[in-house]
Amino acid sequence: MKEWKQAWKLAMYEVKAHGILTYFLLVVALLVMTLLAREIFTAYVEKGLFILDAVMLIIPMTVAMWVKAKPFQYQRLENNFWASPYFITLYSLAIPKNILMKSRFINYYIWSIPFHILLFFFFYLISPDAREFFTVGEYVAFSVVWMSYGIAAGSLYPASDSGDYVSNLKLTVYGIFSFVGLFFVIGVIRFGTGHGLVYWTMMAAQSAPIITIIVSMVVAMIGAKYWLSYMGRHIDKTDYF
Repeated sequence: MKEWKQAWKLAMYEVKAHGILTYFLLVVALLVMTLLAREIFTAYVEKGLFILDAVMLIIPMTVAMWVKAKPFQYQRLENNFWASPYFITLYSLAIPKNILMKSRFINYYIWSIPFHILLFFFFYLISPDAREFFTVGEYVAFSVVWMSYGIAAGSLYPASDSGDYVSNLKLTVYGIFSFVGLFFVIGVIRFGTGHGLVYWTMMAAQSAPIITIIVSMVVAMIGAKYWLSYMGRHIDKTDYF
């Protein structure tokens, strides 16, 4: 518990370091995504457009990170080494590894979780289709599903702050395979079941909201723990200096 408290204090330094522009962009992103989500959800309910499946697999773990100032983002530093400059700076200060790692995860959750809570909240307020389809309890379950996914999959982001050696070719290949893999999964679910991934999470939230919430939170904890462990092993194998 002491490590988590120290990690929290360290994470808050970054939150305070961001200027007003970052928070302005975060508000703009929230407004744009809320309005966009309303239109996409309506099209999904009425026409079954698959784009919402793709959006929901990408947005919950990325949007809040796009607006962060460049020194805090994952980027190419030298040769083929990619990392967060801020992480490298902290690592050079001989901060205990566990505290450093946990601070990166806390920082990700500080940015991501409140953003998506507000996104789901405002979306429900302005979307007649969402209010017609879900009761409040069912919508909470649906929101928890996707926020839990954002925690489980999005924890890759703080883990990647520790850096990796990636050539341009390797990065391109990863990008292509990720893009193709994403749409392959969406396609298999849609053509195999007749409905998209978002549809089935909507059904789960409607039919068993409590169970859906519990399972989603367990998945989130497993995902976060995995990426935290991965980051620890990766740091030990990386030559930073």
